[in-house]
Amino acid sequence: MTVDLAVRLRSPVGGIATGQMVDVSRSGAFIRTELGLEFAVRIDILLSGDEVPAFVVRNASDGVGVEWCGAVPDVITALVRPSKAQHHGVTVTRRS
Repeated sequence: MTVDLAVRLRSPVGGIATGQMVDVSRSGAFIRTELGLEFAVRIDILLSGDEVPAFVVRNASDGVGVEWCGAVPDVITALVRPSKAQHHGVTVTRRS
């Protein structure tokens, strides 16, 4: 699902950086960021007051693909089901 959400990324090697989540699903997301992250590194994505653990599974010139660690976090479920997004303090913006 296409989204446009500002996030913060925390990695064990790169500190905290900003990013823009542009695609999200129940299994993971793509985040545009200038932070260089190694494949398979575990990061925390700070989103709407929640800390979402994930692993980097893809590197691209403009960002990273991540896969959630364990069960799908509630904040992500809210994004995938836009009708519930407001209940979790998340606003989903669809792109044309």
